[in-house]
Amino acid sequence: MAVVAEALGYLAEQSSRQCGVCVSGTRALAATLARVADGTATGADREALGRWARTLPGRGACGLLDAAAGLAGTLAANFPALLDAHTADRGTSVPCVNCRTPQPVPDQDRRHPGRRS
Repeated sequence: MAVVAEALGYLAEQSSRQCGVCVSGTRALAATLARVADGTATGADREALGRWARTLPGRGACGLLDAAAGLAGTLAANFPALLDAHTADRGTSVPCVNCRTPQPVPDQDRRHPGRRS
């Protein structure tokens, strides 16, 4: 979730500010995915993501808005359970398995066996 939220935040920052729909659309997508990533999104946020993924592509002058809407749409279409785990009003306060399980950090020797510290 956090990676998609960061990518959408980046796309929102890269807007050339020439299309109102792109400026507002990418910002809305980025803000909504930021809420999803931190577990404060609502069911309305989930519905908005699906709606924006269908209605925003093709409305901007370039492909930036299409890319942002495509990321959100791909997430909504292919990872609904992950979105459920990050949505605050779904009746659970337990974070998803991917978020609550710390990822192991390989030590220096395993990444670079021939390198000395």
